[in-house]
Amino acid sequence: MKRFALLLLLLITFNQTNAQMQDLFSMAGGTLTFFNPIFEQDKSIYGYLAIYDLGNENENEKKFEYVILDTRLIKVANGEFMAPEYKKIESRFYSLEKIKDRLLISRLYLSYKKSYVAFTSHTEIDLKTNTPSKTFYLQEGEFIEGYRKADELLKRQKRYKNLDLLYGIDDDYLSFQMSKDKKSRGDINSIAIYGLDKNLKWEQSYVDEENKKSGRYLEHSIVYTDEETLVVLESDKYDKIFHVHNPETGEELFRYILETRESDYNYSYTIKRIEDELVLTGKISDYSSSGYSFESAKGLFKIVLGVDGTEKMRKFFLWEEASDYLEIKENGKLEKGYRLLAQDYFIFDDGRITFLAEKFKDNYNLLMGMNVPKATDFVLMQFDADFSLRNVETILKDKSKYYISDYLFSQGINDGKDVVFFYQDYQKESATNKRNWVLGIVKIIDGKINYERIPMSSEDFTIDPYIAKEGYILLREYNRKSNHNQIRLERLNL
Repeated sequence: MKRFALLLLLLITFNQTNAQMQDLFSMAGGTLTFFNPIFEQDKSIYGYLAIYDLGNENENEKKFEYVILDTRLIKVANGEFMAPEYKKIESRFYSLEKIKDRLLISRLYLSYKKSYVAFTSHTEIDLKTNTPSKTFYLQEGEFIEGYRKADELLKRQKRYKNLDLLYGIDDDYLSFQMSKDKKSRGDINSIAIYGLDKNLKWEQSYVDEENKKSGRYLEHSIVYTDEETLVVLESDKYDKIFHVHNPETGEELFRYILETRESDYNYSYTIKRIEDELVLTGKISDYSSSGYSFESAKGLFKIVLGVDGTEKMRKFFLWEEASDYLEIKENGKLEKGYRLLAQDYFIFDDGRITFLAEKFKDNYNLLMGMNVPKATDFVLMQFDADFSLRNVETILKDKSKYYISDYLFSQGINDGKDVVFFYQDYQKESATNKRNWVLGIVKIIDGKINYERIPMSSEDFTIDPYIAKEGYILLREYNRKSNHNQIRLERLNL
């Protein structure tokens, strides 16, 4: 009985160890070309996808192997799929979306010599049956199975003025056409929603010939999506207007004017829906037709909108109001010319907001003939639901040159009540001037800030952190000159 119990314990321990670590090198053949978390719609982690390049099947096709891992890093599925290849055109995987029980894997094709050559193709994996689809692409609102013909591809791309992009929104496909024209490159020309059957539910075009004739230039961009809300920003030289849609029906729920030429401020913002309200928060600068300016930032703001667009709150916070907590000038300057560069805004479900910034500046270097960015300490500003400042905390770290930021990523925990974020810090040893890579972990739980630092330097490996299931972080350890390429889960002290 004791021997059986001991054997059972060893088996359990072995299985748990295997579940917390994987060797990416030996998990499949070929070269690892893509590794990414799989997110659910609520931003929780479903698992991970690794894609391996198995080489050219023929002159027009490349074969790939995919491996799906669950949140414990257990291999749950694998398979192979084909993707088209074209001469003198580069390609890479750029997007991974989970749409109900499907994974949508998207590949971008570009010519760096001919800017008008830009298109996408897609493959889906049915998670229930572990069946990959045939490659398909979207053009002018039509899902087309198969490959684009290589003959005269460059000529056809020159005539086609849009890049069709495909993403997921709840249980539907979100498609938008992005302009490839030099004058309006990156603008959204149209939006469409398709069901899982790939039939069109609704579409909205933003190409207005009357505005073109009058010389009025309108730019459109998607600034926020969730299962109940799709926000499109319409802007011209002076005005910025939110068009808020129901993504299921396309109905415009309301419009909200954010900026006009009579406004006091320009806005840099993030958006989050909390129950039946939209919360906007971010930074403000004195109004200019050229838009928000980092160097002219005056402070922060919070706006709360109801389901019909009613403005429930609009409140501003100017830098000088933080003088009891922080040495900051009215123009936003800190010591030695640093300013607060926004890295994230944590909007909690109870209305609290924490502004995460990094002290940043870039000065012109005569020897290098260029601006050299420098980033140093993090600053956390905590606001209550009424947007009154309650606390400011500075997290010290070594100065980074040539990097805009050391911030990595964040994760909501405890059902949206709290948050944890991660950053990198290269700490210099005073005796040798050698820099050691340290992972910083900052936890904001019940409004209290705690942090720890974990040494990550290795003479033999590069170590990259990834987001993981709540309470963990995933570390990828690899050496490009050897076959070592492992991932493992580490539990956080939350």
